[in-house]
Amino acid sequence: FVGGDKLTIADFKAVPLLIAAMQPAVKAKIGLTVSDRVKQYVDDFCAVVPSSKMLQSAGGYSIAEFLAGKAPEAKAATTRYTKVQYSDAPRLRLAGEVKVFGMPVSQNVMGPVLLAMESGKGAMEMCNIMEGAQMTPEFLAMNPYHHIPTMKDGDLAIGESNAILRYIAIKYKPEYYPVSDPAMCATIDFAMDSMSNEVYKAHHDTVYVVLGFASPPTDQQAANKTYTEKLDTWATHFLKGKFVGGDKL
Repeated sequence: FVGGDKLTIADFKAVPLLIAAMQPAVKAKIGLTVSDRVKQYVDDFCAVVPSSKMLQSAGGYSIAEFLAGKAPEAKAATTRYTKVQYSDAPRLRLAGEVKVFGMPVSQNVMGPVLLAMESGKGAMEMCNIMEGAQMTPEFLAMNPYHHIPTMKDGDLAIGESNAILRYIAIKYKPEYYPVSDPAMCATIDFAMDSMSNEVYKAHHDTVYVVLGFASPPTDQQAANKTYTEKLDTWATHFLKGKFVGGDKL
């Protein structure tokens, strides 16, 4: 699994998407196939998660049933595939010195950078993507998707702004992500993920245009209105106090 031999929430996030991609209708309609490793991963998950039966059967509305209705003639492929032998996950050594690779103009980079600095455990490491620094073998070893921000702490290297924020907070600034208070962590996650999934697209179509990072939309005024509405919804829902968490960061 993502976490080695033990299930984590990452597996619960990934498998519903992957089992959809594996369905015969998907291959029949668009010719998409997935690797043997992905098939084995899904089978391993379903073998230890009894509730995964709902992915196959839910009164006609499961992922498998719904896709089957899109191509009734599609036949299930053989379930045989080449299985991999698992190796033990390496033990990661942490340095206690966080490096956040990115550029100071990147808004997704600067949140983790500021938190690393606030924690006293790290800072930004310049990665000039305008010069292709994110495509070097050294960078790709840390993040095969070659995006910024990417963070390194000893042997640990991760990407994605929200994941980096959670890691730095849990490890070095726990009061900013109090894992002993699941309700607060859930609210924080909801706020961060909503910013990424709901507000960011509208930010891209407005502010990024001025920065020169995106082409202007067909109707800029409409894009501006959408951004204002998305941002107002976010602020109204999450900023009932001074900060997302109330009076505390």
